[in-house]
Amino acid sequence: MAVLTKVSMPAESKYGHMNNGSVVMVIGEIALDGTNPTRLDMKTLAKMDRVLGGTVSLKGTAAPAVDPSWLSVNYAGTDENFDIYAWKVTASGDATLIASTATNTVVYTVVGQVGDRPQTNF
Repeated sequence: MAVLTKVSMPAESKYGHMNNGSVVMVIGEIALDGTNPTRLDMKTLAKMDRVLGGTVSLKGTAAPAVDPSWLSVNYAGTDENFDIYAWKVTASGDATLIASTATNTVVYTVVGQVGDRPQTNF
């Protein structure tokens, strides 16, 4: 397990990121753009070459409503893209999920690699 100890506050990330050699963790927030997916280009945000993992959650204190009702993420592990998907139920009586058009704010944590250096102790 890597211990990420060096902390800096780059202008690209609202909350900052930690860097330990080739492993970078970025924490921030973004408004959904109303389409699926809302893409984070981690190369631009944190000079990340590949996304290794991440999480996303709605920001706020209210319970989620019909739109959006679920969030999911996708990343290939081979590039710098971290895609956020928002889903809503078709209707109040139909729980089938379809693409959301919401623009809620979400918070994210993304872990990735900078450069082609091997990941050790991670």
